[in-house]
Order: sequence, then structure tokens, then C-alpha cells
Amino acid sequence: MISSKVMKNGMINLPSELRRKLKISSGDTIIFHETEDGFLLVPKKDIFELINPDEYDLAIEIVTEIRHERRMEVLKEDK
Repeated sequence: MISSKVMKNGMINLPSELRRKLKISSGDTIIFHETEDGFLLVPKKDIFELINPDEYDLAIEIVTEIRHERRMEVLKEDK
């Protein structure tokens, strides 16, 4: 079990073991997702951090296509 104390100003320090396991670095954003069992700590990552650099062009093409499809769906709903 990993634990940490809450400071007077509400800040907590994430132990290094937890930061390593979650691949959290200084400046990263953390999402606290509420579940039935408590809170789930999730590092928020940019989609491009999760993609192999050799596949950036393909990823951008896919994201562009998805955005276009969503715009088309919104236009159909507005009619």
C-alpha cells in the first residue's frame, strides 16, 4: 500500500514509486475519476504521447477523419 499526507493547502506529494508506475512527470495533469469503490487516479496524456512517432501522420489522418464524421453527424442532427 502506498500512502501520502495532505498538506495544509490541500496539496499531496505522490510517492516516487507511484509516479514511476503511472509514468507521471512534473507538470503532468492528473484526473481523479470517482467510482463506486472510491477514486481512480489517472494521468491525463496527450494522444500523441501514446503514439509511435513513426505513425504520427496516420494518427493525424485518423483524427481528422473522425472530426469530419462528427461534424457531419451534427449537421444531420440540426436539420
